[in-house]
Parts: sequence; C-alpha cells; structure tokens
Amino acid sequence: MEEHERALLYRLLSGPYERSLSESILVGTLPPHFPITLPEASQVLGSTERLVPTDPGSENHQQRVILDTPLLPAIFLGQLRAAIAGDWQDELLPGFRAGGFLPAHSPDSLRCTSTSQQLMLTVVATLSRDANITQVDLTLSHFTPEQRSRMGAHMRMRATEQTEVTLRVPEGVTLNPGGGGGGSGSWRYSALIGAQRSVEALMAHFSSQLVRQGWESLRQTTKQDKMLGTWQRIQEIEGILLLSIQPAGQHYRAQLNVIQS
Repeated sequence: MEEHERALLYRLLSGPYERSLSESILVGTLPPHFPITLPEASQVLGSTERLVPTDPGSENHQQRVILDTPLLPAIFLGQLRAAIAGDWQDELLPGFRAGGFLPAHSPDSLRCTSTSQQLMLTVVATLSRDANITQVDLTLSHFTPEQRSRMGAHMRMRATEQTEVTLRVPEGVTLNPGGGGGGSGSWRYSALIGAQRSVEALMAHFSSQLVRQGWESLRQTTKQDKMLGTWQRIQEIEGILLLSIQPAGQHYRAQLNVIQS
C-alpha cells in the first residue's frame, strides 16, 4: 500500500461515519468535475464520491476531499474564500455562538452555500500535532431546491426560539467578545473591537449585515465619538435592535441589544 493511500484511508477511518448508498474512493486526485479551485499549496491525498440517504426516497450527492497544506488554517481558508468569491453565502459556522459579535472568519472552519449552483461547502482545517502541516477535510454536498427548502424551514423553526443576530467584524480587525445573554425575548451582546477602522466604517460594515438579516434602519445618530443605530424587524419575528459603538482606549466598545416583540 502506497503512502498516499495509507494516509487517505487513515484519515477517512478516523473521521465521522455516515451511512451511504454507494461510495467510490479515489487516491491522490480530486473527484471528476469538482467545481472548487483549491489553493496552490494543496497536496490532495484523495477523495470520495458518495450517495447519502436523506428523507425517504431522497438522496444527497457528496464529494469529499482529504488534503494537506503547509499553510496555517486561517491562511488556507482565506485563500479558499477568495477562490470561491461570488454568490456563496455563509451558513452558521461550528464553534461559535448563534448570535453576537464574531470574528471576520472562523479560524479553522468554513461553511457556506451557493444557491445558484445548489451546493453546500463545509471545510475543517486542523493544525497537526507537530504544527508542520494543516490537515484539511472538505465536503461538497449537492442539494435540490426541495432539499434546500426543507433546510430553510428547519432554520426558520430555530429562529422562532431566538432572534439570532450575528455581526462579523471586518477583515483584519481584532475582536475580544465580552459575552452575552438574556431571555424572555431580550438579548444583549458586547465586545471590544480593534480600532483599525473608524466608528463610521464599522457602523456601515455592520449595517449591511443587518440588512441581509432582515433588519430595517430607523435612525443613526452621532454624539461626540459615539454612534448609535436603531433598527426594526417586521418579517417573521418582529423586534427592535440597538447597536452602539464608542471609543474605549485603544479599542471600540460595541453593544448590541435585541428586543423581540
């Protein structure tokens, strides 16, 4: 057994098991017609193609790629993001809370979907124990419009439990989350954000994310160096949102309050 084949089988066997209707394994190469351009510093150990049962009478076509790279996880994922820039949208990433202030990108994982291509991409990059190589496990799932509709319905059911608001800081901006909490229809989040951008630039960056999450701006005011924005949501789950950003030493202190109607 060659080294690549041995390494591939070890990584496949050490990963989570999922029952499949059929599966083929390719050593040292990508699956046929694989649509993602990988960073140049990628050593592909192999890949699999499989049919996974979902609902009764339905199945999901998955392509899985196992590779190594000398790049750090954050650098590899950053290059991969640049390669797939376009109509791909972030999904809820593992390893972070559902709401509040989040880093620009997850340091070790990526999950996004392309509705036009009917694809979901999940990537986990892990630094090896000797810190000389990053091990990457990439799964590309093909979904039908009906399957995507069911996924959306599941996400809407989760949304009835809590008005989830996520605000990612811009690329290159540091973040120190201050935690959050709440209940009975009211949630609060806080964070210290690096001063690499102006208050106005941060507010504009967060505002575009709130619009995509269904919020409508009511008012934005500036008092001295502090900016305060007020938002409302009237679709699905109604609510009011308050976002404030003000200087705090070498950082900005950001406060997010969500009140569900």
